Amino acid sequence: MSRLNATDRLRRLLSVIPWVSGRGEVELTEIAERFDYPLDTLRRDLTEVVQFVGVYPHTPDMLIEVYLDEENERVRFELADYFRSPLQLSPEEGLSLVSAGLGLLGSSAGQDNPLERALTKIADRFGVAIGEELQVSLGAAGSEVVSAVRTAEQHHELLEIDYHSLHRGAATTREIEPLAVFSQEGEWYVRAWCRLADAERTFRLDRILALRALGVTFEPRQGSGATTFAPSEDDMRVHLRLRPEALWVADAYPVESVTPSRGRSVNVTLVASSVVWLERLLLQLGDAAELVATEPELEADLRARTARRVLARYS
Repeated sequence: MSRLNATDRLRRLLSVIPWVSGRGEVELTEIAERFDYPLDTLRRDLTEVVQFVGVYPHTPDMLIEVYLDEENERVRFELADYFRSPLQLSPEEGLSLVSAGLGLLGSSAGQDNPLERALTKIADRFGVAIGEELQVSLGAAGSEVVSAVRTAEQHHELLEIDYHSLHRGAATTREIEPLAVFSQEGEWYVRAWCRLADAERTFRLDRILALRALGVTFEPRQGSGATTFAPSEDDMRVHLRLRPEALWVADAYPVESVTPSRGRSVNVTLVASSVVWLERLLLQLGDAAELVATEPELEADLRARTARRVLARYS
């Protein structure tokens, strides 16, 4: 058998995992022979690599479980639910795939080849026909709002907006310095420096109730822009009390404030884009974190309910 470098081992593992998963329990010698995988290297990779493979947030229910019978030299895998579920393409992903495939077809289009038949099936799944013209909607924001914000971005002009914040359920008036206008998942947004929050924020344009150009220009702030994280006004704010062993959270995630608490604990306010993400974080932290409050308010037993749901998966 050949000596494998890191790239070779990764390629073989990516082939071994689905092959073994489709066959149940397999002898190590059979894997080694079939994939030209040195037996000692295979054993090490199964115990030191594969069992740590999974998807974010890398909780036990998101990892591949390796059951290695060392006495009989056999192995089987239990895949996380994420890997068991068939992937679902979003409309944007599906139509992008069709467009890319049509580019590969080129002059062979219309010859009923395998690629064209596959693309036709994907297009049918989203209710379109190959060659059909599509109308793409980029969100509910009015064209006049999009145009005004884009103009302000290009000329570095200060805007005053009346903005409806979803999580607060109220409108606020604020001055913003537009930095970047973009479309994402069917909606228009502007990333801007908000003078009310004195921080970078992202605003959905269809939630701007009124907009006024103030006729004042600004100098873009150093380090601001699309390459940095900018929490949205609609993101949830979470207030946590962290024990010393959980202080890494303040460095690993976007926080808006960090203040000392009793003992060596600290209070942090961080931004959460979804309840699911918050649930996973709370499970990961366990007793090292106390959920003080959220805006908007969530159930007090959020962590307990999430834990029960995860345990139900295992049972």
